[in-house]
Amino acid sequence: MDFLHYITESNEHGLPEECDERLRRLHESIQEIKTSTSVEVEYMKMEERLANLLMKLSKQNRQEDSIKALEDLEYRKKLYEEFGV
Repeated sequence: MDFLHYITESNEHGLPEECDERLRRLHESIQEIKTSTSVEVEYMKMEERLANLLMKLSKQNRQEDSIKALEDLEYRKKLYEEFGV
């Protein structure tokens, strides 16, 4: 219940007073990740890679593979190898 309360009530400005120490540490870690430039760059690279893969699948009319790639990480990795992405 505490975790659900944390998810619904916390934001970048703070967290509910009722949160215990574990949730406070979690909140601090999340804030560090959100402000990390390297994490942001890595996220953008992954997003770009996925967009590139989906575009290539679309050009080959492989819509089912596109859907499966979005749902299944292991399948997506196989497609990355197939397309050299």
